[in-house]
Amino acid sequence: MRFFSTVSVVLTAALAAISVAAPVAEAETKVVARQSTTSIASLWTTAFNQVNPLAESLISLDSSNATETTVQPILQQIQTPLNTLLSGVTDLQSSGAPTSQLLMSADGSSQLSVSDLASLMAGDMTTLFNGLGAAYGFGLGGALGALLYAVGILLYHVLVIVLALVAGLLAALTPLLFGIAGILGELGLGLLTGLLGL
Repeated sequence: MRFFSTVSVVLTAALAAISVAAPVAEAETKVVARQSTTSIASLWTTAFNQVNPLAESLISLDSSNATETTVQPILQQIQTPLNTLLSGVTDLQSSGAPTSQLLMSADGSSQLSVSDLASLMAGDMTTLFNGLGAAYGFGLGGALGALLYAVGILLYHVLVIVLALVAGLLAALTPLLFGIAGILGELGLGLLTGLLGL
């Protein structure tokens, strides 16, 4: 009887361990699956959903409101999502994510081509730098030059990583950005023009 009692206790403990382990394993699988949907487009779109309205507010400046007091907080707000974007693409690079993950659409429902990703990025970059150029054009380069430059350099660091991750992206992106080459020059962003071949 003692033998059967001992076996019963052992089996009960083993079954309990399995029942606890199963939900944990399932939860871990879900976490991995959720992480694997993170792509360049999802990170980029999340950031620029915040950046674009701010950049557009710079584009809409006129002589009555283009002041250091107005523009400085907008530039500071732009830096926050760009810093998050930089952290995100750095994590993607460190994870060794496959190209299929890197090129997933923002909602994870489809694969983007390299040219699709380039078009997405170029449109948002054009909006951003048109905004920075507008602020610079109102003579705020002196007072806010460091902040304007800092925003550009943040994006430079993002692009260094993204261009390294996706083969052929630079060749697809560069022709789409010729229109902002002059603005990049005005802002002193030689590192960015050099990276992009503009």
